[in-house]
Amino acid sequence: MWKDISTSTTSLLLMALIAGNQACQEIDVMSHHSKICNGNDCEVQLEEVFHLNPFKREACLQITHDNTTLREVRAEWLNLTLECSKEVLTFTREAEYNVLSVKRTCTSQQLHWNNWMLRIMRRTRIYMKPVNNKIHTLFRCSEWKEKLFVKWTTTEINSYKPASTSTVLVLRPNIEVLTRHAKITLSSLHTPNVPFTNSWFIQTDQSIATWPQEKWPDLRCSPAETIMRCTCKNLNISAHMSSFGNQLPINTPSWTMKSAKKGPKLYFDSATTTEITLRTTEKIDVTIIRHEDNCQIETTHVSGCYGCKKGAETMVTCFSETKQLMGEIKCSETAFTVPCSKTGSTTQIRFYVDQAHFQENCTIQCGGKNINQFEVIGVLKFTGSPLQTVQALLKGEKINLNEITWPDFRHIMEVYQTWIKTTMVTLIAILAALAISYIFIIPLLPGLVRKMAKTGFLGFQIILWSGECRHRLKGRCLPATQRMTWLARQGKGPLGAIPLPV
Repeated sequence: MWKDISTSTTSLLLMALIAGNQACQEIDVMSHHSKICNGNDCEVQLEEVFHLNPFKREACLQITHDNTTLREVRAEWLNLTLECSKEVLTFTREAEYNVLSVKRTCTSQQLHWNNWMLRIMRRTRIYMKPVNNKIHTLFRCSEWKEKLFVKWTTTEINSYKPASTSTVLVLRPNIEVLTRHAKITLSSLHTPNVPFTNSWFIQTDQSIATWPQEKWPDLRCSPAETIMRCTCKNLNISAHMSSFGNQLPINTPSWTMKSAKKGPKLYFDSATTTEITLRTTEKIDVTIIRHEDNCQIETTHVSGCYGCKKGAETMVTCFSETKQLMGEIKCSETAFTVPCSKTGSTTQIRFYVDQAHFQENCTIQCGGKNINQFEVIGVLKFTGSPLQTVQALLKGEKINLNEITWPDFRHIMEVYQTWIKTTMVTLIAILAALAISYIFIIPLLPGLVRKMAKTGFLGFQIILWSGECRHRLKGRCLPATQRMTWLARQGKGPLGAIPLPV
């Protein structure tokens, strides 16, 4: 009896611990019972088909029998990768073309055309000199192998020693994976179309870059008077691999391509879904577990570029009230799943935008009926260049109008109109200041000019009169102050007759 009580208490504590640390989302599940017979020997098989994707990342299934909980199964989406099966096209090295030519000397003046060409070729040597010791591998991917990584956690509830075991399952399409209690199969897989999977790649060690298809070294030579003239295109492979637009990783709102030692790998962040089938012969019932909470996200600002592969990105911080769980973000055209916690969990999300001004109203929901709204706003940059289109046309590549990235002319006109308004307001303020100055200052100018002229003329007279010796006393010139006093008494100074005390 005490053993049963102890086991039940331990089971309840373990279930409470799981509910507190792990959160489950509501997923689509289809149950199907079928009878499999081999002659007279038949057994009932239960099939549970559920969907996992980056939006519905966590599925929790409770296995019961006769109203008794046996175990809890939790499947968590980790990532979906596509691995490249390399088909090597060629090996190359970064080299430069060199032409060694010697002036021909002929004794006979009459040479046949073929002999003349043979003489030229004998005296001309064309060779390539390696620039460094790196060996580059030019390859393409003949096949992309899908791998789904799922964290599978099984918690035994109704047992003498309740325990939880976790393992990472690598699921491939239509290949069964055996576990202790069931068979798991990745029955369906849907991924978006990625044009980069058809590209060529060039690799040096673990550094990988994209390579234009059907691009081979070009060498053209023609005879001249004394030397052989060769037009060669020296391919700067190092500069090509270090270019920002060619080097991996390549980030987009829905997928990311990264480099690995065995080749490029493609990781899907959204726009994909999988269907997983769980088969068992146990007589059990399956219950879906869903956790609820109230989650909130504040208004965030987006940054990045529009009309580009990388897209726009922003950091969102999700707050929950009671526990740590996954929140579902729904916008007008995209959806995300982000972790939420009481202290706030920060996650980066991406958008693909084709306009400069970005404003998106989104909602956050954590399992329950509480739906909160938040806004993502920002002004994005244009990173396209018309020079790339011109260079592609000069190389003879076909360019479609829908492949050219155009700037947001509407945003440009808005900026231009704002600049015109600011300029007009500034000009109006300057003209108003000039008008006020004309109204209030111009009438005072004549009097001010007269006063300034009179003051200047008075100073000039003082300097002029003080510089001359008009009165001498006993053969010497009086000082300037005494002279001005004497002139003022005589009424001959610049100030006229001034009554001064004797």
